[in-house]
Amino acid sequence: MDLHEKLIRCLEYMKELYDHYPQTELQYETPFQLLVAVVLSAQTTDKQVNKVTSELFKIVETPFDLVNIVEEKLFEYVKSVSFGRAKAKNLLRTGQMLTENTEELQKVQNIQKDSEP
Repeated sequence: MDLHEKLIRCLEYMKELYDHYPQTELQYETPFQLLVAVVLSAQTTDKQVNKVTSELFKIVETPFDLVNIVEEKLFEYVKSVSFGRAKAKNLLRTGQMLTENTEELQKVQNIQKDSEP
């Protein structure tokens, strides 16, 4: 299983874990999209985040897409949210962490599965 497949499995597992939690106004289809939306949501209305992510998610579907985008281009998409420049930097760091630590995420997934009743 390659790195991309491991990341997808880990994100799918996270979605399964959190499916029973209350729903949000944020619009997303994958756990990764939810993560991006939550990063953008601080000090910003969900309505505004949804406007931003509806365009952003057309070019950023995975953490791998996120790490391949130039910070200035990402900022152009998120500049309408509060603290847009800082959030663009944080999203890039988040993408880097997710793509660099996929094996660690897989270990966490296995630990959680082993500890379930």
